[in-house]
Amino acid sequence: MRRSSERILVSHAGALPRPENLQRLFDAYPSEQDAFMAALPGAVHQVVGQQVVAGIDVVNDGEISKRGLFIGYIRDRMTGFEEVPFEQGQPRRPNAGVTGRDRRDFPGFYAAGLGGFGGRPAATAQQDAAYSMSATSYVCTGQLAYTGLAAARADIENLRTATQDRDVEPFLPAITPGTVEHWLENAHYPDD
Repeated sequence: MRRSSERILVSHAGALPRPENLQRLFDAYPSEQDAFMAALPGAVHQVVGQQVVAGIDVVNDGEISKRGLFIGYIRDRMTGFEEVPFEQGQPRRPNAGVTGRDRRDFPGFYAAGLGGFGGRPAATAQQDAAYSMSATSYVCTGQLAYTGLAAARADIENLRTATQDRDVEPFLPAITPGTVEHWLENAHYPDD
C-alpha cells in the first residue's frame, strides 16, 4: 500500500464517464457485447491515464465495465435473485432503498421535510408516495451464488495492464453486501 509522510495521497471511488466510443458499445448491449469487451482494455487504459494526468495516486478502472449501478453490478455476477415487476400502487418493503431504513425508523424527520437525499430538499408527499412505488424490485428467490469470477479477473487484468509502468497504485472498487442489501429483497433465506 502506497504511503506518504510528505503529502496527502489522492484517490477516489466510484464510476467515471466511459469514453464515448465505449459508451456507444455499452448502450448497444447485448448486440455489441463482443465489441465492448474488445474495446474495454484500451478504454480502461484511457480512464487510468486521465486519472494520472489529474494527479491521482491510487487509481481505479472507473467501473466502466460494470453494467448498472449498485444492484446492476451484481445482476451480472450473481445468481439467486430475479427482477420482479410491481403493479402500480403496490408498496415496496418498508426498508427498501438507500434511505428506506431511515424512512422507517424516523418517519417524523421525513414528514417534516428534512429527509432529502443528495442535497435535494425532501420529497413532497406526492413524490414520497411515488418513491414507495417501484416498477421492479430485485428479490432473492434462491441460494445466492457468485458467478462473476471471470469478469472480476478481467477487471483485475485490465487495471493491472493499464497501471503497468505508471507511478500509481491500482484500486479496484466493487459493490459491498451492505449496499446491495438496500435493493435486494429476501424471499428465500429465513432472515435477512
